[in-house]
Amino acid sequence: MSESGTSLASALFVAVDALIEGRVLLPPPGERRRLRVAHGLAPDDVARALLVPKDAVESWEAGLAEPEPPQ
Repeated sequence: MSESGTSLASALFVAVDALIEGRVLLPPPGERRRLRVAHGLAPDDVARALLVPKDAVESWEAGLAEPEPPQ
């Protein structure tokens, strides 16, 4: 690859890194439930900690909804 091709590739990687920087990637819904259960937490516990209804936590774990920041 030429020097200009290497520069372009580096610039593209930097651009992609900038797009994903700061994004919080959440585990998939089933894993969310597994983690909660593994730590001995009930949906009510998580809901209280995040100041959301229990139904919201259950929806996130079922894949019916996604948490909105800051949750």
